[in-house]
Parts: sequence; structure tokens; C-alpha cells
Amino acid sequence: MYQIKCDDDIIYDPRDVSLSIQDPLLSQEVNKVCELSFYLPYDHPYYDSVTKLKSIIRLYKDGTLIFKGRAWSDEQDTYKTKDILCESALAYLLDSRIRPFEFQGSILEFLTAIITEHNEQVSASQQFTLGNVTVTDPNGYIARSSINYLTPWEVIQTRLIDTHGGYLQVRFDEEENCILDYLADFSDTSTQVIRLGENIVDMLIKNSGEEMYTAVIPLGAKLSEIDSDTEDDTRLTIADVNDGDDYLINSTLAAEYGVIYAPTDDTTWDDVTLPANLKTKGLAYLNDTATRWTQTISLTAIDLHNMDVSVEELKFCEKVPVISALHDLEEIYLISAIQIPLNNPAEARITLGETKLTYVGESVKKTNSAITRIGNIERDYATKAKAAEIASEVINSNTSILQSAQQIILSALEEYTRTEDFTQLQSTVETQFSIMAGQIDIVFTTATSQISTLNGETKQQFDNIEKYIRFLDGSIVLGQSDSQIKLRIENDILYFFAGADDAADIDTAFAYFSAGKMYETDVDIVKSLKIGNFVFTPRANGNLSYRKAN
Repeated sequence: MYQIKCDDDIIYDPRDVSLSIQDPLLSQEVNKVCELSFYLPYDHPYYDSVTKLKSIIRLYKDGTLIFKGRAWSDEQDTYKTKDILCESALAYLLDSRIRPFEFQGSILEFLTAIITEHNEQVSASQQFTLGNVTVTDPNGYIARSSINYLTPWEVIQTRLIDTHGGYLQVRFDEEENCILDYLADFSDTSTQVIRLGENIVDMLIKNSGEEMYTAVIPLGAKLSEIDSDTEDDTRLTIADVNDGDDYLINSTLAAEYGVIYAPTDDTTWDDVTLPANLKTKGLAYLNDTATRWTQTISLTAIDLHNMDVSVEELKFCEKVPVISALHDLEEIYLISAIQIPLNNPAEARITLGETKLTYVGESVKKTNSAITRIGNIERDYATKAKAAEIASEVINSNTSILQSAQQIILSALEEYTRTEDFTQLQSTVETQFSIMAGQIDIVFTTATSQISTLNGETKQQFDNIEKYIRFLDGSIVLGQSDSQIKLRIENDILYFFAGADDAADIDTAFAYFSAGKMYETDVDIVKSLKIGNFVFTPRANGNLSYRKAN
């Protein structure tokens, strides 16, 4: 049950006819100022109580505060019915001004400074207590500056969310004071499932290539900020460490989709002062964040909690499993936006997947003995900044490996055979790391040569055995060059397939294990088969016995 209070007065309670309002609607969206709107009839007992910018509006659900803000505007129609629009507490971040600044430090320290300066300028009802901050920077610090007078919201949006992603969340303590969190992700997942044919009324899936790019121009700090002896305000580029080119291109995807440059606003890092580090960040963006479609799912779903209180309700900023066999869809999405008619919650409109990204080219095929990426889709929950952070860590690790290639790609044992020996064994063990887009290979090669003298003639016989571990598209492939059987391990399935095609999938497997079950095309049972308490066993005379187990 929903209840609305204006300051200390209850102005909406569905149990009281005198406190009726028309079309109350709660609209919530991640990283946006949420809104509560309703029509207030002329004969409402608190018709004159709602004062713009002054009245504190609170919305409760089953006694829990879920919205707090202020009346922002009202309009009157012919019958003096007021159309009231309220904005959430996040709008308080538009009320103060952050003076021009230069900052270096952690994200937590930066956000603390912003909120402290905001609180010093506004009244107690507009203040925030800084709560959980889980967004971090790979370097452990950031450098930010401004010569303008900006609102706290503008500073947070342009200096944090645009560069590191994450979510602003307002929650409330026991005294109903506002606590501001800055989260890398939301951890709660609903036990209720949104399923086509069960509680989905209608659904629209939109995939967009609006934010998919195949080329980038990484830009770093201004040269005048790197070297105080120069007044050059042009930015650092990667030309010095990239054969004179200031750009990077994903050649595989460019061949597929054309050369599409990302906006330089997305590939400018004010705190990067070294060309090598700038190239690392550019590669991380190009190979991960840039190569994606954005996917949004809008649907009307019936919250089964409204019909059965034992079912967990669907909540804003909570993750929820979505299943639709018709769309070949079984994923967990974030409830990124929701519109709830308070007088008819069953007609809530839910939007999923504001940060749901589908990455381009996650299947593989062999072309000219190379693994190249093609346009199948793999879904991932990483936010823009989180994707960049993970990619940056991987690139840094891979760079370290490549820089030590002479040590990693090596001959562990080198023995030189003396042909005058009657029998001599030479063995060489080689370990190779191969790192490509979407794939890491570790290949163990053992080469042996046996030299023997027979009938006065020296002969040499070779034997090569190659085994590998392949990290491919989130799965692990194990194999040996002289074996027709390979093993592939994925998140929720283990299967065996024949041949050398590492891209084999469940449809080509001859056996696999999934969800506690085994699937096999042909089964040859040598001794006995037990199902529950019953056993099939062969008899000595060649017949088959079926009996209950002891």
C-alpha cells in the first residue's frame, strides 16, 4: 500500500476516500532525478498545503520511505484541479555551486569534497551524508579541474559518471535524512522471475549501434599541464609510441562495419601524462567499451507480489532474471527505470538494461590460421567505467607478458646430441602464450628426438606432442594435438567434442553435463545400470536382469 505525505500531513491514502488523488505516478530512472506526479482535486482537504519548492513530499510503501523530494510545479485546469509534479532529493545537487577547482586524489576524496562544499551552502533539508562509494580508479587516484562555477550534479556527471560509470543512489536513515551512495553496481537480485507467458504483458527489445566504434584517438592531459615550461594547450597523444599515428583501429571490426571513430570526449583522460599509459587506456576502450551494442528491454510485467505476498516484489535498481524462450533470452537484467501507477501497481512499466551491453564479435572462426572475431553477441553486465577498468587491468597484464616474451616463449631444456653416442635422447619443452582479442592460449609443446645407431647407420626419429589450455569467450578448452577428443568448460556446462574445432558448441558435442544432468548420444554400459532403487544387470546366459537394489 502506498501513502503520500506533504510535510506532516497525509494527503494520499487509498483507505480514506477523502484523501483520494487522481493518477498518482512514480517515475524512477537510474542516475536521473526521479519524479512523483498526481492530480489534486479542488475539494481535497489539503488542496492549499502543497507549496512549490517548500513542501517536502514523501512517498511510503508499506510504511517504508521510498521517495523524498519537493513539489516542483503545479498547473490548474478549468475545474481548479492541480497537476502536481515533485522531484526527488537528487535534485538538491542542482541547488549549490562548486567553485573553480583543481583536484588530485581518490574518487572517495573527490566526492567527499563536493558533498562537503554543497552542504555548506544549503539548508539542512537539502544536505546529504555520503554513504557507500564502491567506484574506484585503476590508478588509485584521479585528477580533475574546472574553471567554471558548476552545480554538484554537473561535476559528478562530467567528472565521475561520464568517465568511470557507476550509479548515484539516495537512501534514507531512521530520521529520514538523505544518504548518497556512488556504486559501481547493484548487488541485489530478485528471486522473482520475469517470464514470457507468465507475467510479461508486452515486451520490446531494442539493440542500437549508436555507441559502437571501431577506431579511437586517445588524448591525455594538456601539454602545458605536463610541462610547466610550455604554454601549449594541445593534448598528449600516442604518436610517439604508435609509429607516429595518433589513432588506433580495430582492423577486424573495421573490415566488417567500416571505420567509425569514437567521440574524443569519450577517449580523453585528463590525468594521463605518459604516452604508453595513454595507449593502454585507448586499447582498453577500443577493444572493450567501444565494441558494443547497447540493448534496452522495455516491458510491462505483472509484479506477482501483488497477487501473492510470498513472492518477492520487483524493486527499482534491483536485478531480475528475464526468460523468454521465444526470443532465446535467459539473462539477468537491471531494473533501470520503472513507472508505477500507485492506484494500480499491476500496470507498472519496467525498463531493463540501461547498462546492458552486448559485445560485437564474441564468436570465433579460423581464417589464415588466425583467430578472428565475428559478429555474434555475448551479453555482459559491465558498466561503461567497469568495462574500461577491467579491460585496462587485462591490457596492463598482457603488456607485461608481451614485454617479457623472450622469457615466456622459451625452450626450457636444450640438449645437443652427440652423434657418436649409440643412443641419445634430446627433449625440448616449450611453453607459449598467445594473446588475441577475446582469447588467450597457453600451449605446452614437448618435442623428443631419438638418435640410434643400427647396422652402422645413424637415424633420428622425432615425436611432437602439443597440449593446450585455451581461454576462449569466457570458457576453457583443453586438448592435445594427437587426440580427437577435446574438453570445453563453460559457466554452467561441461561438454566433450571431437575434432580440432575449438569453437564447437553444445549442438556438436557428443556428451555434456548441465544442470545436474548428463547427455550422451550413445551409451555403452559394460556392467550394470542403476536408476533409483532399480538395477539392470546382464546374466551369465546373456539375458538382461531387472531387479530392485538391495
